[in-house]
Formats: sequence, structure tokens, C-alpha cells
Amino acid sequence: MRRERHDSSDAAALGAVSEWDREAFEAGTQMGVALVEFHVWWAVQSAAQLAEYAPLAARMCDRVGFGRVDVQRHADLAAGNRILSVPTFILFKNGEEFGRLVGLQPADVLERWITALL
Repeated sequence: MRRERHDSSDAAALGAVSEWDREAFEAGTQMGVALVEFHVWWAVQSAAQLAEYAPLAARMCDRVGFGRVDVQRHADLAAGNRILSVPTFILFKNGEEFGRLVGLQPADVLERWITALL
């Protein structure tokens, strides 16, 4: 069995992405640019996706809000945002949806997408 090596930079990167409830979602998407990942906590692909883009979030968190919404815990947010599959990313600017991507996404794709709004 292979053991993953984690250091303090891994923890800092993961800390740049917050779990959002309704209140955090509404506040986080209203001002500036925010990337929201809709996910389920138990899915392997959700953990893999977070590990993929957490370093990006750590680099850009001074200019972009990064949040995650668990669709089982916050079914109302999922329904209100028409989430049919996870992971789904929605990019917001000043409260307006800019676009969405469905499925696993490489960090470089997310970075180009976000940079287009900055």
C-alpha cells in the first residue's frame, strides 16, 4: 500500500476552499468572483477534485472566493442552482452566474476559466 505524503502546504491549499451553507453561499457569491463546487462528501471523485484544485485556490484566494456545497446537506441550494450531476462548478461574478462546468476538471481549465473574469 502506498502512503501519500502530505505537508503543511497541502493543508494550506485545502484550507483555501471552504464548505458553504446557504448563508456562506449567498455572501460568497454576491461580491467579486467566486467558484463554487457542488459535490457529495462521500464520493471519491469529490475528494480527488478538491485535491486537484486546492493549490489553485491557495494561489488565487486573495482575488477569488472558493466554496463547496454538499448537495445532500444543502439540497435546497442544489435544486435552486439546477444541479443534476456532481461535481458541478459554477462561476459567479457579483451574484450573477457566469457559467458552469460539469464533471471532473483539471486545475488549468479552472484557472483559465476564472482568469477570464478577473
